[in-house]
This record gives sequence, C-alpha cells and structure tokens, in this order.
Amino acid sequence: FSSTFLAAAGFPDDAGGYFTGIGLGSLALNLGSGWLLDRCGHHGVLAACLGAMALGMGLIVSAGNVPALLGVSGLLVGGGYGGAMTAAQTLTAARESVRTSVLAWQQNAIDIGIAAASVAFGFVFAATSAANPVPFLLQAAALLVGALIACVCNRFSRSGKER
Repeated sequence: FSSTFLAAAGFPDDAGGYFTGIGLGSLALNLGSGWLLDRCGHHGVLAACLGAMALGMGLIVSAGNVPALLGVSGLLVGGGYGGAMTAAQTLTAARESVRTSVLAWQQNAIDIGIAAASVAFGFVFAATSAANPVPFLLQAAALLVGALIACVCNRFSRSGKER
C-alpha cells in the first residue's frame, strides 16, 4: 500500500526511490546484523531496528515532495526490517528442540500481519482516501511500542546479551 499512498498523495518518482531504499537498507543490515547481534544482544538490536522502521514510516507521511526523504524513509524501513528479521530468527531458533516449529509460527505471524494490514489499509483507503497517512502513523506507533518492549526485555535480561 506504500505505492498506492505515494501515488495518491502526489509524490514524484512513482515510489522508485522509496523501494530502492528499502532494498538497499535491508541488504546492508542483513550483512551487518550478525556482527551487531553477537556484540550488542538480540533485544537491543531488535529495539534499534524497530525504532528505525518507526522513523521510516513516520518519514513517508511527512516527506512531502522531497524525493530524498522518501529514499531515507526506505533505507530506515528496509534496514530496520533486515536487522529485525535476523534478530527475531536467531531469538526464535535458539532452542534446538523446538526450532522448526517456532520458525513456522514466526512465518505464520508474518503472513497474518500481511493479511491484517491489507484489510486495514484497504478499508481506511476505501473509506477515506488513498492519500490518508493514518495507517502509516499507526504502523509507526506499533513499531515504537515493539521497540520499547524490546528495550524493557533487554534491560531485564541477565547481561543485556542473550546467548
């Protein structure tokens, strides 16, 4: 729904810079997240990545007609997603006895999120306008809540590093 929103809101470049930023950000954090996770702990990296995604979602609605901000938004969303996925996968796969089941449930959670967001975005856009930024702001708020939860988990884990 990002490209639907961007087109309806009159953004230039047909969202190309935004999606290029998502791809590049995700590639960069996929490559660096293992190193970060080994040194900073899973919850801390997860909190930072969710925060980056929240900032990126906030920027998409406030970028106006500034293509560079769309690219920055994409970098933040993609980088946050790439790092968050690596952190989540290593957290969920930590116990070998249930690794396969947990990874299957994680994938189901992703698919449920896609389905729920599609229904919600479609409903809001149909009821108001495809240029309505509310769904993106709600996503940013939910990501910030997730980042805060990860910070709390990090604070109360034994050493801040989960191994």
